[in-house]
Amino acid sequence: MCNLPLEFNDPVREIIHPQPEQDILLLPGGVAMTFVWCPGGSFMMGSPETELGHYLNETLHEEIIEDGFWIGKYPVTQEQYDSLTGTNPSRHQAEIMLIGDNSPVHSISRKMAMDFCKLMNKTLDLNGFEASLPSSVQWEYACRAGCSSALNNGTEITCKYGRCWNLGEVAWNPLDKVDYPQ
Repeated sequence: MCNLPLEFNDPVREIIHPQPEQDILLLPGGVAMTFVWCPGGSFMMGSPETELGHYLNETLHEEIIEDGFWIGKYPVTQEQYDSLTGTNPSRHQAEIMLIGDNSPVHSISRKMAMDFCKLMNKTLDLNGFEASLPSSVQWEYACRAGCSSALNNGTEITCKYGRCWNLGEVAWNPLDKVDYPQ
């Protein structure tokens, strides 16, 4: 069941710059990044012990997000990463021939991702905001999208092993047998 806060029930306000009155954050070369606003609120983080696929470290507990935050709507693409850093470390660069450089950047470490954020802060005018990786609490809050179900479309996981068709509605998984990042 999704009991979305009022802000989530309103039409989504997409931005490309972390200021409501501006519309665009351009990286070098005119490459844009899209961000969405996650308002403050509370949610139940983790999963109930009865949920299929529950792990022991996923104890269900309440978390409170005091202040809202901006989060990238999409994973950072190879084009975005390259435009800011001047490199593309992705191993499957051949996929550019198939689907273009709009696929997610991959084969980077956490340090490289943090360095990307630091470079954004150093080279771009973020109007007082600071780019960073989301905390685990922010990440789960944004991914849940106001839902209390296992999946962010209001459905539950249907099987512990094998294909879960509900999961296929919201995510790619290895059973999709796609040999490049999605």
